[in-house]
Amino acid sequence: MKCDSPIVSTVGVHYILELSAKEKDFLFDNHRVLKFFNGALREIDATIVSVSFKEFGSCGMSGVFVLAESHLSFHTWPEENYVSVDLYVCGSKTKHHKFLKELYEKFEVNDVLIIKRGVKDHIKFKLEKFDI
Repeated sequence: MKCDSPIVSTVGVHYILELSAKEKDFLFDNHRVLKFFNGALREIDATIVSVSFKEFGSCGMSGVFVLAESHLSFHTWPEENYVSVDLYVCGSKTKHHKFLKELYEKFEVNDVLIIKRGVKDHIKFKLEKFDI
């Protein structure tokens, strides 16, 4: 079967971040948090397909931006001044490197993992046992 849309490379970048807001009350304002992530995605030229979120009053929110390039998800815990973020973008359209710049302006980045995704030459392994 042939694809009728432009083909986007499987190669992409996956950011997994642990953040703290620089502005103490920022995370207690769910509207501002949502507006920030919306603006950051537009700044990197991501194509927002849909947005879904659940507010937990002043106790935080969880949200997902479905992107033509993949997704951004986030979860906030205002009382802990903590945000987890997961951004995955495929192809070369987005300026994903600018995403970190946007985050550094509003958040302290406590931990970041950046993974190159979609490459075909990863070492393959089988997980034999998983202990919790």
